[in-house]
Amino acid sequence: MPFNFTIPGLGCEVSYCTTEGGTYVDVGQLKSIDGTNSEVGMFDSTGLASAAGEQIPTLFRAGEFGFKVIFDPANTTHVALHAAHVAKTLLYWKLTYPNPVGPGASAPGSPKVYSFPAWVKSFATSGYEVEGGIEGACGLAITGAVTLG
Repeated sequence: MPFNFTIPGLGCEVSYCTTEGGTYVDVGQLKSIDGTNSEVGMFDSTGLASAAGEQIPTLFRAGEFGFKVIFDPANTTHVALHAAHVAKTLLYWKLTYPNPVGPGASAPGSPKVYSFPAWVKSFATSGYEVEGGIEGACGLAITGAVTLG
C-alpha cells in the first residue's frame, strides 16, 4: 500500500510547564523543531567462543530535543526559557503534532502529543546581520521517558 499522507511541520506546537500535569504554555514565535534523537545503549556480550559479535540492549536514553524561535526579548516565553536555563530548572514539555493531511490521512485520534521532562541545556541567539533577524535556539536534555499520547 502506498504511503499517501504526511504530518506537516506547519501547525506543530511546543509547550512547557513548571509542574507535571500543570498548565502548559506554548512557546511563542516558533520557527523550527529538531525532534528527539533517542538511542538504546548496547553491551558487547561477545564471548571468547562466539562465532560473531553479540550485543545486548541496555538503557534507553531519550536524548535531546531542540527548536528555534524568532527571538523577541519582550516575549514572556523566551524570557522564561532563558531563566530556566540559567536557574537549571526542570520543565515538562509537550510536542503537539497537527492532524495528518493527504488522501490516506486518518484524523481520528490526532493530533498526537509527545510528552517528556527536560532541562534547558542551551539557549543561544544568532542572526545579528544587516538583513537578518535574530533567532533563538533552545536545546533540551530529556531526562526520563518520552510518552506518546
